[in-house]
Amino acid sequence: MDSLTGAGLAAIGGMLFSQAPAFAQQYVRHVAPDDPGREALNAAGALEQPFSVLFHFNSAVLGATWTDYSPVLPDSWAALLYAIAGLVVGLMMYEGMKLPWELGRRSGHRRRRLFH
Repeated sequence: MDSLTGAGLAAIGGMLFSQAPAFAQQYVRHVAPDDPGREALNAAGALEQPFSVLFHFNSAVLGATWTDYSPVLPDSWAALLYAIAGLVVGLMMYEGMKLPWELGRRSGHRRRRLFH
């Protein structure tokens, strides 16, 4: 069950992260010509564009993009790299969630041995 949960969270992370380049492209389509971040968004490459959205976002444009967003089938190398990063982040989050339980279990096991 542990492996299945970890794999599931990794898959979810991969799927979510793989949408970042498409979301960034759709965000750029919603940005007005006079928006101060437009130049930075247009100058960013495929890998940098999602980060450029984070650094130069306009909340109204972000909301409009989120409302109109249509998920896409990832078909670029940038989406593949983001998917791999999402897999890694998903696994790290799962391992991080397990850590307090594992530490508590190990700590309790040691205490019992001391008293026997």
